[in-house]
Amino acid sequence: MILDDVAIQRQRQSQVEEIPSDESQTSVTLCDLVMGLIASFSLPSEDSNNGNFEENYLRSYLELISGKGDLKQLYRRIVSHACEDDRRLLALGYHLRLTDCEILALVLLLGVEKDALIGRCIAYVQAPIGGSRPTMGLINSVYAQFEFEDSALTASLLISGKAVETGIIKILNPSAPIPEQSLSLPIPLVIALQGLPAKWPNSRASVAKQICLPESVIEDAKRQTFSLYQKKGQVLLIRSGCQVEAENIAALTIRMHKYNPLFLDNSTEVLPGLVAYLYLHAATPVFTFELGPNDSQRIPKIPGYLGPIIVVCSNEGVIDYPEGVVLTWTIEKPTRSERLELWEKQTPPGTEFHQLAEEHLHSSSRIAELSELASRVAENHNRTVIDMQDLYTANRLNEGTGLGSLAQLIHNTIPDDALVLGEKTRNELQLLSTRCKHRETLSDNLGVTLRSRYQSGVRSLFVGSSGTGKTLAASWLATALNLPLYRVDLASVSSKYIGETEKNLSQLLNKAEQQEVILLFDEADSMFGKRTDINDSNDRFANAQTNYLLQRIETYSGIVLMTSNSRARFDSAFTRRIDMIIEFQPPKPEERRELWRCHLGDEHNLSHSQLNQLSSIADLCGGHIRNIVLTASLLAKSANREIRYDDLVEGIKSEYRKLGKKIPIQFSKI
Repeated sequence: MILDDVAIQRQRQSQVEEIPSDESQTSVTLCDLVMGLIASFSLPSEDSNNGNFEENYLRSYLELISGKGDLKQLYRRIVSHACEDDRRLLALGYHLRLTDCEILALVLLLGVEKDALIGRCIAYVQAPIGGSRPTMGLINSVYAQFEFEDSALTASLLISGKAVETGIIKILNPSAPIPEQSLSLPIPLVIALQGLPAKWPNSRASVAKQICLPESVIEDAKRQTFSLYQKKGQVLLIRSGCQVEAENIAALTIRMHKYNPLFLDNSTEVLPGLVAYLYLHAATPVFTFELGPNDSQRIPKIPGYLGPIIVVCSNEGVIDYPEGVVLTWTIEKPTRSERLELWEKQTPPGTEFHQLAEEHLHSSSRIAELSELASRVAENHNRTVIDMQDLYTANRLNEGTGLGSLAQLIHNTIPDDALVLGEKTRNELQLLSTRCKHRETLSDNLGVTLRSRYQSGVRSLFVGSSGTGKTLAASWLATALNLPLYRVDLASVSSKYIGETEKNLSQLLNKAEQQEVILLFDEADSMFGKRTDINDSNDRFANAQTNYLLQRIETYSGIVLMTSNSRARFDSAFTRRIDMIIEFQPPKPEERRELWRCHLGDEHNLSHSQLNQLSSIADLCGGHIRNIVLTASLLAKSANREIRYDDLVEGIKSEYRKLGKKIPIQFSKI
């Protein structure tokens, strides 16, 4: 009958306690003992020094254990006063409650990996059946020498034991007869059992980048640590839009309990043998997943592992863990006071960071990134103190946001005098700018109903015909707020595969939310337009994408700008979620005159009357005027002169032809 694990542990403990003190010292290792036992039943009976190399090498082990007394007592003495390598292996065995048979098998398997001569002897003993990897039959012969009560059950102790179940011992040829089945150890365990640093495949022991965390998060980590390690099998899911930040929090939580994190990125399969690696490195596993809104991921099984698990994931997707309950910890952005503290810790004394902390809802990771980038900007100007302009430059020109594949950074800086709009439109833009600056505190001191549902995000729709300045106004707003402006690449976001568009949008919005950037959806009606009647599967999937966008945009905490030629293309569910809709009307004559003046600059010879004539006759928007001025500039440069009135007329004719409109008669004669 196979002994249960508890009985085996008690038996081993009693054996250690029975060792007489005068017999406790020995210089023989467990590997010496096992190799001596192999020599005892494999060497020729006659004592000869004329054998081959393998026989002579095995005989040296036999001499080590000869005269050491009863094998059981020798085994107990070695276990009780083991060398460092043996202590490490025995500690693993005790932790996993392995049998003596499994421990002796581990000793031999490790010896083969450490010493090539041992492998050579094993191959000699097992010839012609096996190679240098020990077989089940060889382990059986070794264990039988001890004459334990369960010695006849060696194969059962191994095949059905925890060492094989957890993947610590691998059976290389399970289809072979049991005595011929070869055994091995995973290479990372071989290295770790020798006390050397080892790397588990597709894992890492540290975060991608260390960042400073708010005190509130550190206090929460202390509470999470206490509950995480209180019971077996606890799972903590850390959700954050920034993976680097979540990884730092996971590492902090684990190290507070004197353990080390082991990050396993996108692991989806069972992880045999990892339980031993985690024990030898005093590590806690951290699974990191990148999930979309419709994705579900089951936590991979680590056979034999009963310790805590941490999962790092975005705010989207579902984590499945049938073995227990998953506790979710959602990381919020730092408050104003916490942002001030983080900026102060990570910037040189004298840095003017207060306005940035007050007006911008940066995450902890973004503050760490910007403080480093701003320091480099200041160094380029031979300064040691960072000023606000350095911080703004770092914020607006940094392309390391991870948005590059889904959106393009717009570098345009648009000052106030470059934006020519009607008074009503300009006032509405100013109000939008103010709304963005105060979006975090806008609900303060208001009613409880509003505060309970308030979201700090700002969503605005710019409506107007082509060329009326919608994109220019978006660049002006980004300049006024000192925020990066990213135009969403609809071709990169959209996918023909089911669920991929939502996943791309989720990734885009999560990263933009954490990086504190302005997203610009040009021609937004293509993605936010009216939902249609369902006539086929394509309609159903299109509506599903629109539904996801409408729901996600409502909880988005950043700034989103959308442009469209007509508001009639959106349904009521969309407009209800929009904070401001700004109409961009075609410019009036006085506005067109200002547009001509701003685009032409000083390099022209037009009179005031000619400018008045252009603005009154050519009923065009700012985008068209821009194209005309560029055409006129090309004509002037080719003739090496200033821009003249007739150059502009040629540009007007070209633009009207492009628009398919009839050229005004006043210009057609020129």
